[in-house]
Amino acid sequence: LHEKIEPAIVAVECLVGTNRERFYGSGVVLTPSGLVLTSTTAVPQGASELRVRFASGATLAVVEFARHANTEAVVLLPRTPLAKPAPFLQLSPSTGMRVGECAFTAGNPHHTLGRDGAAYWSAGTLSGRFLTTEPNASMHTRPVVTLETDAAVNPGCDGGALLDARGRLL
Repeated sequence: LHEKIEPAIVAVECLVGTNRERFYGSGVVLTPSGLVLTSTTAVPQGASELRVRFASGATLAVVEFARHANTEAVVLLPRTPLAKPAPFLQLSPSTGMRVGECAFTAGNPHHTLGRDGAAYWSAGTLSGRFLTTEPNASMHTRPVVTLETDAAVNPGCDGGALLDARGRLL
């Protein structure tokens, strides 16, 4: 499973503000054309000099393609078309995921992708599945299903993958 997933996990890096503060996190390649899904905590509003780094060591300059504040999602697009298709993860219908099933996280805590050339992995279970409908209980403005896992998610994993037992992105 590791060999299948790791090529599609990326480190996300950018600079923010006049002080050019460095932000980093994780992302997941969604398409062969190189679209990357990450989070607003890894790529804050106003970020510049965005790039992603693959476990292979390859880096790619990217631009923000889309941002959705209610879901904290950011989609990044390669600045130039890729010479060959990127490794990507298949999406899983999270509606089929049941509490107690295996879940995995994969990401870039403490710059593991850049430092060691390896994604960080953690195994656990889907420990909760909640429909959040209260406007004050969540930043979401309409009902949303929240998946909770007991797999470790460390700083730098922001925007990284939550996977089912088949290696599909939840």
